[in-house]
Amino acid sequence: MFFILWFVLSSFLFSQNKEGTTVTVKKGQSIRDLAKEYLDDADLWGEILKLNNLKNITDVKPGMTLVIPSSAVASAGREIKNAQKKIQEATALGAKLFAPEIIAEAIKLMDDALAKKKRSDWNGAVQSALKSIEFSAKAIDESKKKNNVQTQAVLSQKMGNVQGRGNNDLIWIDTPIKSQLSEGQKVRTLSQSFAEISFKDASKLVMNANSQAIIQKMRKSVLENKQESKVSLVEGDIYALLSGNKKKKISVDINGVEAKINADRFWFNKTGNSLKVASYGGSIELYQNGKTIIIGENKGTIIGTNTTKSDDAELLPATSLKSPAQNTTVFKSDIKNEINFSWDAVPGAQRYWLEIANENSSFTDLIFSQDNIGINEFRIYDVKNDGVYYWRITPIDKDGFPGQRSIPRVFKVITDNSAPYLSVFSPLPGEILKTDKITISGETENFVELTINDEKTSVDSSGKFSKSFVLKPGPNNVVFSLKDLAANTDTVIRTFYYAPPKKPRLYLNNDISESDKSEFLTNLLEFPLSGRTDSLSQILVFDAEGNITCRTMSDSITGNFGVIVPLKPGNNTFTLLISTHLRDTLKYPFSVFSDIIPPVISYLDEIPSISLSEELSLNVKVDDAEVIYLNGSSRKISSRTFTEKITLANGYNYINLTAFDKAGNRSTLEKIVLFDNALPEKVTLNFLPQNAAPDLFFQVNVSVDRVSHETRRTALYEYAIGDRTYSGILRFSEVTKKFTDSFFIPYDYSGKIRITKITFQNSSGLTKDFTFN
Repeated sequence: MFFILWFVLSSFLFSQNKEGTTVTVKKGQSIRDLAKEYLDDADLWGEILKLNNLKNITDVKPGMTLVIPSSAVASAGREIKNAQKKIQEATALGAKLFAPEIIAEAIKLMDDALAKKKRSDWNGAVQSALKSIEFSAKAIDESKKKNNVQTQAVLSQKMGNVQGRGNNDLIWIDTPIKSQLSEGQKVRTLSQSFAEISFKDASKLVMNANSQAIIQKMRKSVLENKQESKVSLVEGDIYALLSGNKKKKISVDINGVEAKINADRFWFNKTGNSLKVASYGGSIELYQNGKTIIIGENKGTIIGTNTTKSDDAELLPATSLKSPAQNTTVFKSDIKNEINFSWDAVPGAQRYWLEIANENSSFTDLIFSQDNIGINEFRIYDVKNDGVYYWRITPIDKDGFPGQRSIPRVFKVITDNSAPYLSVFSPLPGEILKTDKITISGETENFVELTINDEKTSVDSSGKFSKSFVLKPGPNNVVFSLKDLAANTDTVIRTFYYAPPKKPRLYLNNDISESDKSEFLTNLLEFPLSGRTDSLSQILVFDAEGNITCRTMSDSITGNFGVIVPLKPGNNTFTLLISTHLRDTLKYPFSVFSDIIPPVISYLDEIPSISLSEELSLNVKVDDAEVIYLNGSSRKISSRTFTEKITLANGYNYINLTAFDKAGNRSTLEKIVLFDNALPEKVTLNFLPQNAAPDLFFQVNVSVDRVSHETRRTALYEYAIGDRTYSGILRFSEVTKKFTDSFFIPYDYSGKIRITKITFQNSSGLTKDFTFN
């Protein structure tokens, strides 16, 4: 046994290490839907959040991949069912008689497994269930060993004061639950009490309040598997449910009236000398003083003294149960711990009998019984344990005969101290709304009482709800008040902001060159677009194909913005989209023509580098130009030509022609023209040495009254030595500011040395001769 249990436990622990089932959340699928589908319990949605490290159900989005702890939950459910089957097997073998403590421990462990399952302690639930199976197995072994002992009954359930007295006892003493009852044992119930005696074959004998009975005989033939029991009713009433075993024989002795039972259910009541008998599902034969009285099926009879018998009365029909409905869940909490029962009224019923059993439709584990309920509803307070319960109602007529029992109904009790959850699908948190008429939709637990701003709102069976509202401008607080079936409450406030539609403002900067409000011209392959709009607005620029070319945000205080828009040569079409933080939008279409080709300018007449004339004519051809500048001064252009006469200054003249088109492209022509009309007017000669001699160098120094920058730095001159003539070149010295030259006096020189002619020439080609005698 140890090996088998260890193997099962280790297998479970191994499977627990696995994450579980991986699923993808579908559109419209909530986390409760996933818990219901994969864990068979919508209220286990918290386990999915925990495993996936999520804090709130709103974190679950369509398309998200989640891990469902389905393997752990399945293992816990499987082992709990095995434990329940093992307990039922032990009970069938008489474990509550022969091994009450062991089977009680098995049941306790199973309850502990259910509680751990409730707390999502799956590993703990499996361990408790496996231990319960172990104790049930021990109870089975013990029951088989003690099968042949005389003790065959046990006080299985009690409420209030139940007392017993054995053959040798002188006084009545309190009889605890699970007490074994032997032949000759007396049992009595006091007011507002009841007792349930269970026989080995699971037959039940219920004693209502103020009743007394004696167990006279309990015998079993092991070889023939027959059992015989005999009970004597002293006073009060008993209600019996036989197990259906044909080898079972039970008889009741009441003041010398012996009853032979052929029914699977019967009821006896003894008050004074009067005996009331009711038979269900068969007949009862009564014997006294040699007389036989037969009570038919579903009949009731009153027998007085001398075996006088009243007419058989038809027992009242069964009622229909209303609440709790079949297979419903009743939630209890620290705030609300009560269960309301209701059923249809039965004509002729003076009172009703309510019975509640724990997880057994045959009511072998009766936990509550009360037969004096005057109306067709009842409330039980302080429900102890969670679990599955069965309940039924029996109407009782004016003569005290219990009628037909109702069909049992099952319900589940769950402790829920958690506030009901709320998920608002629409509008989304923080969403700014542009319409005043909205529909709020979301999800909560089913059967929750929901009010939105003090207005009751219906919730469907899946927990979905929706409600329409009209908003006022600005923030709107919506208060959700929730109350679940366990009376847990919660209040959630959501704020929705309604901003009426308002066109954003737009001011483009004045320094943007524009031909009109939406067409721009530039000579670049990018365009600086700037301006001012509402603060914290998103700025997007889309090209003609709908692609975003640039984006930015406006300043949080001033609303200023600026972007650089990339261009292609030629015309570019764009749309400026402004989206404010209040979701208002403005579309501003504009176009930018990128002209990167400069204008063309050329001279129609070539301009000389040196001008002999003081007046110079400019004749220029211009293409694609808007304006032309001559040495910085603008000139008008007509017929694609530009003509103007200019007066040259003495020296170098700088001529600059610059043409601009509309886009700002420019072309430039530059020319330097030399105009020089300056020549010396006065010349002074000087010779070194003063006295010439043969074989010496003779130096000529010529001073002039003016020398312009443009004057050539050389001059031709002629000189004579005696009757001989020579020529030479005078060179200008920047140091002495004189024209000088030297020549060698021949050895055979004779006569006078003199300068006869000097010729000066400027850069313009003008010459001037000076002659000397």
